[in-house]
Amino acid sequence: MNLSKCMNDGLKRSFRVLKNVRIAKNTPDDRISVGAYVNGREHGLRINVYTTGFADVRTLIICENRNSDDMILYEGDFREFDINGLPSEQRYEERTYFASEKNLTKALAKAISKILKTKKVKEAA
Repeated sequence: MNLSKCMNDGLKRSFRVLKNVRIAKNTPDDRISVGAYVNGREHGLRINVYTTGFADVRTLIICENRNSDDMILYEGDFREFDINGLPSEQRYEERTYFASEKNLTKALAKAISKILKTKKVKEAA
């Protein structure tokens, strides 16, 4: 048996979403990092997008809702999440729910693209 069969369903779904998100080919490898996110029964992925350096990082978390089959997107400044990725009360209240992985994939790709474009605007100024 492949060990991935033992993976939590929320984490499996998050990996499927991540696999389908497309970013520009010229995006440097050090602009985005992906790690695990666990909050009780919520398992997923934490994505940090570095814009102008370590002090300017946007965090996106995707996971499955613990009470339904919906997927969740948390988004904010990295300082609004603790060391384990748990969102602040404000980020928690402003989370976005998605009934399908396809819709979450689109929203995540759009959010990452917007963050990366912000960096280009700052460089041009």
